[in-house]
Amino acid sequence: MFKPLRLFLVLSLAIVSLSFSGIGASASVTFPNKPNTNAFFDSGWLEENNGSSHTLTVAHGMSKTPRYVEIVFSPDQETAYPINWSWSVPNSGNPVTISVDDTSVKMAIWSGAPLHGVWDSEKKWTTYTEGYFRIFAKK
Repeated sequence: MFKPLRLFLVLSLAIVSLSFSGIGASASVTFPNKPNTNAFFDSGWLEENNGSSHTLTVAHGMSKTPRYVEIVFSPDQETAYPINWSWSVPNSGNPVTISVDDTSVKMAIWSGAPLHGVWDSEKKWTTYTEGYFRIFAKK
């Protein structure tokens, strides 16, 4: 039941632009420049790595636990991968646990797993030890 809400948030927050050339097509995802309010939060890109086990704590300023939260990972701040469960140590990687309360979003990062992993049918698994997370939250 939670997945459709997550999908709604992704679609409502991201703007997908397609460009075509004589060689092929490419897609990029851009996010709106909405100011943070007590009803909407965008953390911006947060640089992270899995060099040590730690908890990334990001205050959202909403004074209430958000109803919708979406977290994306990017190796380069251009290509974005929504964080989806299920968690798997060798491949999908971090965050191991995500918790949300009335003041912050917390992401547990474990040094024993990749910062994040991406599956591609041609390249198989690509894992990253550093990159960026971005958190969106909405009341």
